Amino acid sequence: MLSDILGLQRAYSVHRYLDLPYRFATQVCWSACETDREQFWQRWGFMPRLCKRLSNTPLIWIDVLSGGEVMQIHSFVRELKSRMPSAMIVVSSNNQYSREVAQTIPDV
Repeated sequence: MLSDILGLQRAYSVHRYLDLPYRFATQVCWSACETDREQFWQRWGFMPRLCKRLSNTPLIWIDVLSGGEVMQIHSFVRELKSRMPSAMIVVSSNNQYSREVAQTIPDV
C-alpha cells in the first residue's frame, strides 16, 4: 500500500517537472494575463511580494485547489491563528475563483 502511494507521488512529481517547460512558455512567456504569470510563480514557491513582508515571521502555507477546499479551511485557519498568533498564513491556488474566496478569510 505504501509503495503504491510513493509510486504515485513519484509519478506526479516527474509529470510536473516534465510539464514545466510547457507551462513556463504558456503562462509566463506567451500569456498576456499578469494573473497567469503570478499563479505560475506561486505554484513553484516564488512569491516576491510575500517575501518582502516577511522578516522572522513564521509562515504557514496552505495550497488549495477548489473553492470548496477554501471554504473548508476557515475553521482550520482560525485554530492555527489561535495557537500561533504571530504566524503569517498564506493560501495559494491555481484557480482565480479560489483565490477570491480565500481573500474573504479574515486571518489569511
